[in-house]
Amino acid sequence: MSEPPLFSVVIPTYERKERLRACLEALTAQSVDSRAFEVIVVDDGSRDGTEVLIRDLAPPPFELRYVRQKNRGPAAARNRGIEEARGTLVAFTDDDCVPAPDWLRRLQEALEGPAGDGLAGVGGATFPVRVETPVEKLLALRNQEHYAPLGGTGALLLATCNAAFRRAALRQVRGFDEEFRFPGGEDTELCLRLAERGHRLGTAPGAVVFHHHREDLSGLLNTFFRYGLGNGLRLRRERRWLLVLANLASLAMLPRYVKDLRGFVRSGVGAREAALLAAIEYARRAAYKVGLFLGYFAPSRRRPAHAET
Repeated sequence: MSEPPLFSVVIPTYERKERLRACLEALTAQSVDSRAFEVIVVDDGSRDGTEVLIRDLAPPPFELRYVRQKNRGPAAARNRGIEEARGTLVAFTDDDCVPAPDWLRRLQEALEGPAGDGLAGVGGATFPVRVETPVEKLLALRNQEHYAPLGGTGALLLATCNAAFRRAALRQVRGFDEEFRFPGGEDTELCLRLAERGHRLGTAPGAVVFHHHREDLSGLLNTFFRYGLGNGLRLRRERRWLLVLANLASLAMLPRYVKDLRGFVRSGVGAREAALLAAIEYARRAAYKVGLFLGYFAPSRRRPAHAET
């Protein structure tokens, strides 16, 4: 067997073969030596011909491995990738993301440079592939740095559309919790467990991926409803029901809409467009908070598992 690479790039995928193709094409343009990383595609039960796509691809410059499993959700898919990984560092992105050419080099600098001493993982920034529809514009105006402090915990949330961890740290905490069968909450839960074990997480702002955002309102609401479900499950474990109820009650508050409206106006958009964006933002928040409530109080309701974000 060849010498293990530095990086194992894990991509969970579910019925998005053309977006996956674009992601893999972007990885062929990485500025690091192609021998420094392998790519592991974990197919979470796709039925759209993803397996045929992988089989018919022209051989990439890096080692590409395809693993197929029954549909069990993104957490289980990422865990399968961790099991297969040979690299010291495990980088995660999603099948609807396009990593910048220096993505892996920037992650390596953040973890292996002087600032990375003692860090178990780092996260980068995520920007939209395009900004055309009102929904895409809303998401572009929101903070796109996919790392944030988890208040009061001493932990940093790294979203796995753009993050890298030391494989040893992931294995120490046994990877992602597979009870999270849909996207949302599994990243937070992993980062909290890492922090509880004494691991520190950091940032790699220069490590950029471009994400195909939801284009229409229904896609946006579905995505954030699922995020709410996952985080509701996490908060149920922490017995933080008052926080869940407070989130739901906050939907009745007009000041939040007014604050968003003023923020969009300050960003340079016209008053009419700002009103539309503020309304979409309110709907996004509502979908998330309803999902949060159901995830906390009705966790037994099973939804289809998939690796979509």
